Amino acid sequence: MGLSRRQFTKEFKLAVLQRLETGAPVAEVARAFEVNPKVLHFWRREFRQGPAHAFPDLEKRRWEEGRVAQADCFLKPTSPSAVTLNTPRIARRPTTGENAMRRLAMTIVLLLLARGAFAQVQSVGDVSFAVPDGWGFLPGADHGSLGYTSGQNFWLMAVYTPMPSSGNATADFNAAWTRVVLAGGGYQGFPLLPYNTIAHSVGYPGLWASASSVNQATYTRLYALEAGKSVIPVTVVSRDGMTLNAAENVAYDVIGSARLAPLKAQPFQYRITIADLTGSWIHGMASSQTYYNPQNGRYEGNTSAFYGAGYDITADGRFAYKMSGMMNSSVLSDQDSGVVELSGGSVVFNGKNHVVRYRFINCQQALDGSTVLTLLPEGDQVSAITILRDGDRWSRPPRK
Repeated sequence: MGLSRRQFTKEFKLAVLQRLETGAPVAEVARAFEVNPKVLHFWRREFRQGPAHAFPDLEKRRWEEGRVAQADCFLKPTSPSAVTLNTPRIARRPTTGENAMRRLAMTIVLLLLARGAFAQVQSVGDVSFAVPDGWGFLPGADHGSLGYTSGQNFWLMAVYTPMPSSGNATADFNAAWTRVVLAGGGYQGFPLLPYNTIAHSVGYPGLWASASSVNQATYTRLYALEAGKSVIPVTVVSRDGMTLNAAENVAYDVIGSARLAPLKAQPFQYRITIADLTGSWIHGMASSQTYYNPQNGRYEGNTSAFYGAGYDITADGRFAYKMSGMMNSSVLSDQDSGVVELSGGSVVFNGKNHVVRYRFINCQQALDGSTVLTLLPEGDQVSAITILRDGDRWSRPPRK
């Protein structure tokens, strides 16, 4: 009677390895996935020997996986009359930081292999969130990992299952940092106070702060989202602060998309149509600067400016625009009308008095159900800094 063997997909094996890299015991993972522990060791060794070539089609692997499930050890014949045994070497125990780096490296590789294999919206526990285009995703026991690489740089995000809120945002941040950063190894203590308030987000409020690992090999930023009686921890890890900031706008998109059940996250919208733009949009800005004499510290004056603008866009692509505001003591006002044109990722308001060009960044739904459109003035270089600093965010009330 032949031995009946299960068939495992590449995605299944990657999910198992991801669980192992969180530090879970082999026996525990084997029980959870109903796989022989010796098979898990075989998969992990195969993956570490060559991630790009690991796990070929099932037909080529059935024999090996069936045999390893029965074998007590591996013997590697080098000739008909000789057998070579791999004898263990005595080595020092890896430090906590080294183990953390190994888990990080493994997670990044797994994410690269999983890139594009999952839906745009994922869930972990009661939390759902959107996955950006081009980013890999892997599910974990208590979190979902998202990853992206460019050259030698990497960005690794993780959205965690919610934890109870104490009602104190700083205490909640410290609890989340302890749970997801300190518990992973390689970091000590907490970031410097005061923590920063989350801005530029259409999602839950909260605090964020960053710190480097003890050996300066990685840099982690934690966002603690205050979702009513729960806190949702979200982390971003990169090589250093400058590299991490290069993807800060993506981080804000992800934390802005996160929703606690019964709410459900919506996928990112990276393409726009006239139908999407139809409706009444408002946006505005306010700023104030105070000037002091650098020699004696004496107050010299201040400047302030604010404005509010609205666009009414019809289904046939026509628009009407009005703006009013003040700059210091001068009143500002403007109005125009014309046609909206979409071309190559740009939104052009071709009016009778002005031609205004924007680069479309994305469109997201806010917690209150309103739609938030992010546009970058034409001519600004597209980067995390310009999107967060110079991007216009238009809001449209929920459609009835």
